[in-house]
Amino acid sequence: MFGTSFGNSASSGLFSPASIAGLKLWLNSDAANVNTEAAADFNGSNQYLSSTSTDFNKGNESFSFGCWVKVDSFVSNAGVLGKYLGTGNQRSYMITTPTSTSLRILIAPYGTGTGLTLIDFTGLTLSNYNFVVASYDHIAGKIKISVNGATYIESAHTTGAFAATTAPFEIGNQSDIYLDGKIDLAFFYDKALSLSEAQDIYNSGNATSYADLTDAQKISLVSWWSLSENSGVRYDQVIASANNLTDNNSVGWAAGVLSEPVVDGAPVSKVTNLGDGATSATQGTALNQPVWHSSGFGTNSTPYLDFDGANSFLTLGTEYSKLSNHTVFYILSIDVSQTQSPYGEFNSGGQTYSGGITLQTWLSGTLKHRHLWGDGVNGSNTTSNASMVINTPYIGVEKYVNGDDFISDRLNGVALTATKVSSAATSIAGDKFNLSIGRLGDFAGSYFNGKFSEMLIYDAVLTPSEIESVETYLNAKYAAY
Repeated sequence: MFGTSFGNSASSGLFSPASIAGLKLWLNSDAANVNTEAAADFNGSNQYLSSTSTDFNKGNESFSFGCWVKVDSFVSNAGVLGKYLGTGNQRSYMITTPTSTSLRILIAPYGTGTGLTLIDFTGLTLSNYNFVVASYDHIAGKIKISVNGATYIESAHTTGAFAATTAPFEIGNQSDIYLDGKIDLAFFYDKALSLSEAQDIYNSGNATSYADLTDAQKISLVSWWSLSENSGVRYDQVIASANNLTDNNSVGWAAGVLSEPVVDGAPVSKVTNLGDGATSATQGTALNQPVWHSSGFGTNSTPYLDFDGANSFLTLGTEYSKLSNHTVFYILSIDVSQTQSPYGEFNSGGQTYSGGITLQTWLSGTLKHRHLWGDGVNGSNTTSNASMVINTPYIGVEKYVNGDDFISDRLNGVALTATKVSSAATSIAGDKFNLSIGRLGDFAGSYFNGKFSEMLIYDAVLTPSEIESVETYLNAKYAAY
């Protein structure tokens, strides 16, 4: 369930933070714990994805292709996916949007449009995601199309030999007619998919990720694209073919149809909580999603979440808000020295801080834990006065005992000076507000510009030996000091 070096203690015998009582929240950036729900987003003007691989140059042989597609603004005959240029002899096969309520498969047997065969699947609401499968069955001499698991609409293809043109395989374009919409989970098979095979991938509308395909479903599968990357190359998940797609004119990303494991460069919709709390870190808005990278953090080049300092963050709701006795661990590095909050609780009006679950750094790189106590009005900030160097991993610890007027902090294994809360009230109370990672709660400011790899919150005051055990686990994994 975890990374290659640190497994579940029950299965591997290695230390697990869950072996210490009170672990409410445990987030780490290992791939098994991070999900994405993203799709390629096309502007309808000039954006598309393409491949010049000969794997898609099909002649008199069966094949199938498809995806999930959502139209934002209808453009007549916009390309969804296929190989079909409007000039010369480069017309082959394509799924298009002929009307605002239909999807079409068209086959050009001679590469010129002569003897064209086409079928329309009508009665659709294209502003919703629709699952479309198009197929050419060479043995039966038919082309066919199915949408959302419905029975294939078929047509005999009797107009001549099928042309294996060298036109590029494109997603989001057909002869410079561009899709204004979104495409997710695209695929290409070297066989004619049966209706039951198409329906299995459709999965009753729940969709299927590449990771969930069975061995039988991978037979004759040429390429599968999750389209989860937020920019640049879109990677083929069928390793044997590696038919990666070139990004033309900065194709964007948006919410997709399925939560699935991340690929490198994917925006993050969820980081699963491995503790015993119910709430995971989530972000449903594509613009606000941090980006996951499979390696590159610290000396050990571990996975991490990249927060842009402008608008990316994850939310944890109020479940971990206003914890009284607590111990917090975090591992991060700062990209830019500025006032920012790697995590924190704060309401949009800026009237109250969390009871200890807030970390901020200032322009000088100084580390601060900020707290307000009592009724959320009385109290003042506390400062640990630790200098943090840019682009350097730090393992931090913050501990608070309810009723105590000191905050205990550690940074990279070194105890910092305990700081006094200058307030008559020393118990945590007041309203609960959302705890966020990447910014200060609900406050649209102090966004974190840096890398974040792991966070643990214990609903307990850990002993010195327990703190040392967790620090040792983190440092062995990240080599921060």
